Amino acid sequence: MEVIKSDTLTEMQETNAIDQVKIAKLKESFDNLQDSISSKGYELYLEKDLTDGLFNELYPAIKWKGYESYAVSETYTQLSNSVKDGEIRASFKPEIIEAVFHFLKTHEGNGVEFAITFKRICDQFALGINEINKDRQELRDISLELHSAETGVPVEQIVKAYNESQMEG
Repeated sequence: MEVIKSDTLTEMQETNAIDQVKIAKLKESFDNLQDSISSKGYELYLEKDLTDGLFNELYPAIKWKGYESYAVSETYTQLSNSVKDGEIRASFKPEIIEAVFHFLKTHEGNGVEFAITFKRICDQFALGINEINKDRQELRDISLELHSAETGVPVEQIVKAYNESQMEG
């Protein structure tokens, strides 16, 4: 396994030209994507039986510790304010989707009837989580490209150096 030392990275920087135009374009792309993601809402649709399961089964049984009470109360408020005709069909900030998903992951339930409903609730929140993760990965990718352009070190070498440092520590 080859470890990339800082002097090797410096040599790579010296042999690779730093393109200021590329850096400017990547910074603009990064800033635009970051702005877009920070103001983006993630769609959630729960039909009536799922909304009922969420409020009548899950929320009364949520176990929380300390500061998690804020997440429970905030998600409950935002979700309940979005109920129309017994359904939830709205956009939510990532923090709301992620907080509910946390409680879904740690929920302990009983009985097959609610297990079926619970699985369907999880499936709906997983759609938002997948989209949030995809957006964040895209932001990380642009960030890595930007770092590569700024330092003159190829992305592959940055990733390799990072992976090797993770194995050492």
